[in-house]
Amino acid sequence: MAETAYSAADTAFHNAIAESCGNLVVPRLMGVLKASVPLFIDVTGKKLVEETIRTHRGVADAIAARNSTAAHDAMYLHLVYNRNMIAEGAQAQS
Repeated sequence: MAETAYSAADTAFHNAIAESCGNLVVPRLMGVLKASVPLFIDVTGKKLVEETIRTHRGVADAIAARNSTAAHDAMYLHLVYNRNMIAEGAQAQS
């Protein structure tokens, strides 16, 4: 998947979650998230793309099943994995 197509799909996914969850903070973070995705892709050498798609699927499946605990857990795993990959990528570049 081309980086711009990936970024657009990633942004659309997060927008859908932000709009549907009723959380007042998440929509305000969308600009930061949108700007950071290309940076994260670059820092991780594109390793983050495949895993992000997998973890997003877990979040989407849990939401579709109306399982809030599974959705929370899937999002938590997504964030932890991203944080670890970004830290590894940043370390490798220094």
